[in-house]
Amino acid sequence: STIQVQKGDDHTNKIELFGNVGVVMKYPTVDVIKKLEGFDVNDLDTVFDIMALSIDYIYDGEQLFYAKEQTQAELLQFIENLSSEQFARVQKFFETMPKIRKEIQYDCPVCNKHHVKMLEGLQSFF
Repeated sequence: STIQVQKGDDHTNKIELFGNVGVVMKYPTVDVIKKLEGFDVNDLDTVFDIMALSIDYIYDGEQLFYAKEQTQAELLQFIENLSSEQFARVQKFFETMPKIRKEIQYDCPVCNKHHVKMLEGLQSFF
C-alpha cells in the first residue's frame, strides 16, 4: 500500500508522427511484459513485436485504424516504415512508461550490514 506508481511529466501515449497522422499506444499486458524479460534490445524483431502489440490505434485525421482490426503483419509493416525519428518517438513511450519503484532498506542478520535495494518493475514484486 506504500508503493506509488511513478510517471514522468513527459510521458504520453499519443504520439504524433507527421501531419495529422499518429499512433495511440496502450500499456503492455502481463503477457507482453513476460516477453520483455531477458529479451535482447538488439533483437529488432522482438522490439517490433512488442511495439505492434502495444498499439491501440493509428489515426489519420479523423480516421481511426484500431490495431485489433489489423493483422500483426500490417502493424509490423507500419512500424518498419517509420523513420528513425518517428521510431524514437514511439520508443520514448516505453522508456517513460509509468513504473512501480520502491527503495527498501534492511539490516542483514547474517552479515550485520545495512543494505539499500531498489525494487522496480513487476518482476521485482512477484
